[in-house]
Amino acid sequence: MTRNTTPNKELVDLARTLLHPLEPLPAGMRPRPGRLEGVRCILFDIYGTLLVSAAGDVGTVQESYREDAASEALIAAGLTIHNQQALSEVVARLPEMIRSSHAASDEEFPEVDIRRIWADLLRELIERRLVSGTVDAHAVQRAALVFECYTNPVWPMPGAADLMERLCGRGFLLGLVSNAQFYTPLVMEAAFGSDLAGLGFRLDLCAFSYACGVAKPSARIFDPVLRALKDYYGLLPERCAYVGNDMLNDMQPAFRLGMKTVLFAGDRRSLRLREDDPRCRNIRTDAVITSLKQLDSNVLA
Repeated sequence: MTRNTTPNKELVDLARTLLHPLEPLPAGMRPRPGRLEGVRCILFDIYGTLLVSAAGDVGTVQESYREDAASEALIAAGLTIHNQQALSEVVARLPEMIRSSHAASDEEFPEVDIRRIWADLLRELIERRLVSGTVDAHAVQRAALVFECYTNPVWPMPGAADLMERLCGRGFLLGLVSNAQFYTPLVMEAAFGSDLAGLGFRLDLCAFSYACGVAKPSARIFDPVLRALKDYYGLLPERCAYVGNDMLNDMQPAFRLGMKTVLFAGDRRSLRLREDDPRCRNIRTDAVITSLKQLDSNVLA
C-alpha cells in the first residue's frame, strides 16, 4: 500500500488534531458469511462501514449542532466573534439552509455541497455584524471541516486498513460510493495516514454525494462508478459487491442495480436494518458480516 498524501495537507493535518479513538458498539447480530463468486470489484460505504461514526452517518444528527462546535468552526475560519448570538445562529441556520436547498432541488434525494452552505452562512453572519473577518474558500473549508469533526467524530473501523491492503494484494478493484462531503476524503486520509489512491481505491470508482448532487438511497449516485466499471474494466454490476451498513441507503440500491450485497453489522450506532420500511421489504443481502475481516476471510475466500 502506497503512503500518498493529499495536496490539502493543511486541512488533513487539522482534521488529524481533532480525531480521537472510537470503538464500535456490538450490534448483537450473527454473521451470515455467504460466498460471493465471480466478484472483481468491491465498493464500500464510508460512514459506519470503514469509519466508526459517533453520529452514525455524515450530517445526520441535528442535535449535535452544538454551540461549542460553532465556536470552534468560526475561530478556525479566522473570524472574530462579536456576539454569542453568532453561535446559536450557526446551530439554527445551518440545518435550515440545508433543508431550503433540498426543497429547491428537483431531485428526490438531493445533496448539497456543504461549502456553498457555509459560504452563505458566514457571509450572513458578517452582514449582521455578529462576526467579522474575510470569507474565502480556505475559511469556508476550515469552518466546514472543524464543525463536522466536532459534531460527527470518526475513527477507523477495526480491521479496515488491513482489509484494504489484503484486498488490493488479491487484485480486487476497490471503490467508494458514499453520502459524503468534500472533507470526507481528507478525514479518511487523516484517519488512515494515506490518501484514497494510496489506500488502494481507484478514483474513477469513487462517487460522493456532494459531487453528484444526489444522495443515497437514490441509485443515481452509482451511475458514474458503474459506467467506469463497464467502459474501462469491462465489468457488469454482477461482478461487483457493495458493502454498507444501511438496508435502505446501501443494500437497496445496490441490490436493484444487480450488485452483490454485503451488510456490515459491526456497530449498532450506524446499523440501519429498516425492518418497517416497505422499500426494504424484498431486499436480499448475499452476506452479513459483523467485522470487516470476515469479508476477506469468509465471504471472498
